[in-house]
Amino acid sequence: MNETKFQQLALMGVSQSDALEYAARLAKSGKSCAPKLFLTKENWLLTPLPVVYFGVNNRMLVLPFLDTAHLDKVFGVAVEGIPFSKNDDNFNLPKETGWIGVNSALEEMTDKIFGTSYFGRPRFAVPYLHELQQAYGKRELFNETMRIFREQGLSSDNWSREPYAVADICSKDKYPNVVDMGTGVISKYDSQAKLYHMRFIISGNRSMKTLPLTEGGLPNWEQLTEEVYEHYFG
Repeated sequence: MNETKFQQLALMGVSQSDALEYAARLAKSGKSCAPKLFLTKENWLLTPLPVVYFGVNNRMLVLPFLDTAHLDKVFGVAVEGIPFSKNDDNFNLPKETGWIGVNSALEEMTDKIFGTSYFGRPRFAVPYLHELQQAYGKRELFNETMRIFREQGLSSDNWSREPYAVADICSKDKYPNVVDMGTGVISKYDSQAKLYHMRFIISGNRSMKTLPLTEGGLPNWEQLTEEVYEHYFG
């Protein structure tokens, strides 16, 4: 596509998210407009959103494809650089543990994956409102990526049309708002509600590695050999 067409699309207000969504729909219908020239292995499947893996020592690795040889390492996807889990977690909060119990569960998950407390470690968390709003803007790309995951046998959930809890930026024990991921409507948390969904993220010092690419979109094997790539997964 020439520069004039790109300028015309920009004037029409076509965003990067719009372009990726269009590519994903074409790919789903078998009419992919995105050449897969950078894919160098049969087990690398292009995904609408980057895939987040747990590599060696549970260091995060972000790749623009799903590597079916490392499905057991997949955590989820990156949305604007934020790692979102591929699975929902549902809590009947008023009748079970309440928010304090949720935070305790997150601490246990963090200790298991990232080690016991140390300064600046990554941690599992409930998204803040602005983070869930970013995910809402790319929910169709997210759901399409989850579909690809399921086709490869991975447990993964589309965004539900039920409300999702969001964290309070000032207090980790408060969840004042919920977001309907079907409509984008933000409302106040109701302590009498019977069920809220959660989609955990990884917060803190994420230190995510990425696959270096050439300007043409090909794996830059001068910087990343196949041996180094495999080493990332341990």
